[in-house]
Amino acid sequence: MEILKVCRLFLCGLLLLCLGGCIEFEDEVVQWRYLPDEDVLLVTLRYEGIYGGDAKRSGKGKGKKKPAAAELDDKEIGQLDAVMKGARAFFFSNWIFEFNRGQLEEFLKKKGEDTGLPQVRLTQLLLQEVEVQNIGFFLDDRGRLSGAQTLRVGNVSGLLGLTNELVAKNLMEAVAKKLDDGQSSTSGKKDKGDPGAINPMGLLKRLERVHFEQLRLSGVTKIKGRYRVNLVDPRENRSFWLEEGGRSYGYELLEMDYKGGFARIRKNGQTAIVHLKSRAVVAEVDTEDGVSLDTMQAWVRAAEENFFFVQVGRPGFVLRMPAAEKEFDKFMKKQVEEFPDGISMDYRDGIMEISLGQPGAKEGILRKECFPGYVPNALAHVREKYGLLKLADVELKLKQFLSGGGKPN
Repeated sequence: MEILKVCRLFLCGLLLLCLGGCIEFEDEVVQWRYLPDEDVLLVTLRYEGIYGGDAKRSGKGKGKKKPAAAELDDKEIGQLDAVMKGARAFFFSNWIFEFNRGQLEEFLKKKGEDTGLPQVRLTQLLLQEVEVQNIGFFLDDRGRLSGAQTLRVGNVSGLLGLTNELVAKNLMEAVAKKLDDGQSSTSGKKDKGDPGAINPMGLLKRLERVHFEQLRLSGVTKIKGRYRVNLVDPRENRSFWLEEGGRSYGYELLEMDYKGGFARIRKNGQTAIVHLKSRAVVAEVDTEDGVSLDTMQAWVRAAEENFFFVQVGRPGFVLRMPAAEKEFDKFMKKQVEEFPDGISMDYRDGIMEISLGQPGAKEGILRKECFPGYVPNALAHVREKYGLLKLADVELKLKQFLSGGGKPN
């Protein structure tokens, strides 16, 4: 699991619902205000530069270019209609998440009687506490077709409590899956009080650092196209054979490079290179997917200690995730440009923090470019079917919503 996926866990409680459609918007502005006394979050959403995305893709014909679509296709018309009729809100082209009341209700139907699961309880509370209202369409100050919505979320502390619980549960499941490597394992013990919960102490035991440096690769053979290596583990006073693709004493042979004189092995989610002839330190710890042993241990400890992964107060929201410093640096290099403007990041004492600030009593503002390439191909349809509001009227409605506590005017 990469750090970016973990950030998504924060912000949507693992209810990642993809848009998967063709209606796009160039920019989005999200303005929000948290009212701690009421425990209410108010959000206004402005989608600036709405258009049918097939207009861009229609120019990619085989061997020749086609003119951009002048009108919306039937699928895009249906998507616009669904948004206007249903309670849906999109956050930054779903880089973070989408709130879709219909999909959440369908999720509950599929889960049936699993009412004790944290994702079920979170879904139930979201449906109860989230209200989405469409303000309407308008032309922004650049003449682009745009739309606006409001979103009111009550019982924020309750939602965040369930989100913290769910993030902890999923982090432990991700660590257990990595250790099992997709295979069944009896070492990922479940908590007896909750058959769906993983025992964090059992995971920490499995995450103990493997002392690769004392291993010796004492022999190699090949039978029916598969390598077998003989490993010597002085710490456990044992010698054993390990077949390529198989396991023994928790070790797995991933690869044998006979010409290079080394084997790649894995245990407890950690990999190493063990050399055939070296008598010095023979293993080089190697991480494959960017999640180190230190980070996985920190995740499990945080889950065991009821760590607050996400907090909210008068200054705003703070999303917190234990991570090794090298992984935070790697994450920053790859993902910092993907963050909306208005988000700040910091790293201290082994914790990565993502902050959405709300200065004083003012609102926090997030902005992001989503789908560049606006064309006015949705304007005629929207003008005819839904009409257009004046920009000044839209701005007044959004301002009144935030300043009036989200109550109808």
